[in-house]
Amino acid sequence: MATYQEVTKLLVDLGLLDVILPFLLVFSITYGILQRTKALGGKKNTDAMLGFVFGFLAVLATNVLNIIQTLTGYLVIVLVVALMMSLLLGLVGASTGTKYYLGLLAALFIIGTLAGLVQAGVITNEQFISSILLPLIVGGALIGVVVYLLREEKEKEAVPKKKAEPKLKPIHDISPKGKEGVLLAEPEN
Repeated sequence: MATYQEVTKLLVDLGLLDVILPFLLVFSITYGILQRTKALGGKKNTDAMLGFVFGFLAVLATNVLNIIQTLTGYLVIVLVVALMMSLLLGLVGASTGTKYYLGLLAALFIIGTLAGLVQAGVITNEQFISSILLPLIVGGALIGVVVYLLREEKEKEAVPKKKAEPKLKPIHDISPKGKEGVLLAEPEN
């Protein structure tokens, strides 16, 4: 009987991690983008063929495979962190469909992608810190301050006026007539 480790080793020896999964990743991303944007007319055969070609080109270029494998590891971590954040926010009753939450997820995705590119050797660590990370932090802080100040001014300008709430009057009187404690009375003829 084959164990889990033997099956995994057989799949790795067959090239599952080095060839098949990167091919499927590049193929499906390319096909999905072409189908969504309808850049080539939206024909499924044409989009599938182009995705197939890009998948094979990605497998043939060994440095691209290294980048794909490194990025995949980092993006899986980002996906798990995003899922955990969604679960925690859902448990406390917060909304996960707001612009701020989606912006936070986008920033997390960008930072994870850039960290993967640094690890793969596409970007050096100094380039990452000096030309990408610091401008992102400073720009994000400035945008946050501007949004906070503009939001505070809008709240001051638009002070809601208190409206007089109408008093609700019952349509029917449902109190028992004549007999105390009787909830339903027989119709009087």
